[in-house]
Amino acid sequence: MMSWIDRLRNLLPRNVPDPTGVTVKVERKFRECVSVVYREPGRTLTFNGELVGPKWNQINMTVGDEVASDASLIANLVAGLTRQGHEFVIFRTAKQEPIPQSEGDAARAELRQMGFEVEVSPDGRSV
Repeated sequence: MMSWIDRLRNLLPRNVPDPTGVTVKVERKFRECVSVVYREPGRTLTFNGELVGPKWNQINMTVGDEVASDASLIANLVAGLTRQGHEFVIFRTAKQEPIPQSEGDAARAELRQMGFEVEVSPDGRSV
């Protein structure tokens, strides 16, 4: 006899293999934190993601520049998540760029005008 939890497990999306040998699996880590594990022959990548939305039905995940430029990997990732019925947004992260001193000063002045108290770190790199 199947329990209700076993019946529920049968309804959840499975790790659906692609004919090319690519698999995409979403693993829950914490309450809203997930890892998206991408496997293809010869390579395994793990991406961090977050469940968002009113029912946590969307995955927001980030990929680095080196992955974002690999069109076939992104296409396989999209296909795998779509096959499993997930809604998703894939963000590309880039390297941090320094802000010119004049722009930083203007932004801090604007924050002060809005009523925020601005504290700059001793090294001047963060606010």
